[in-house]
Amino acid sequence: MSPNTTESDALSAIEASKRSAAQQAVKDHFDPSAKYIGIGSGSTIVYVVEAISAIDDPRVKEIRFVPTGYQSRRVQFVQQPSKQTSSD
Repeated sequence: MSPNTTESDALSAIEASKRSAAQQAVKDHFDPSAKYIGIGSGSTIVYVVEAISAIDDPRVKEIRFVPTGYQSRRVQFVQQPSKQTSSD
């Protein structure tokens, strides 16, 4: 960290990198025709859910999201009412 970089700036850059990586991963690997998707654990999961929620494809509404860990169970899915997690 440079002398002019604050800890807050560094954390913001890290979070921006995580968001960018999540968006690219969803763009490259997300299959909107899937019936079930495991939502893993980790600090980037919030950004993955955010990227999936932003997809404008009616098939996404039918996907069942399966949380596979503590962090993914704690994520609030911002989505249409028909989208559910299997832990509901």
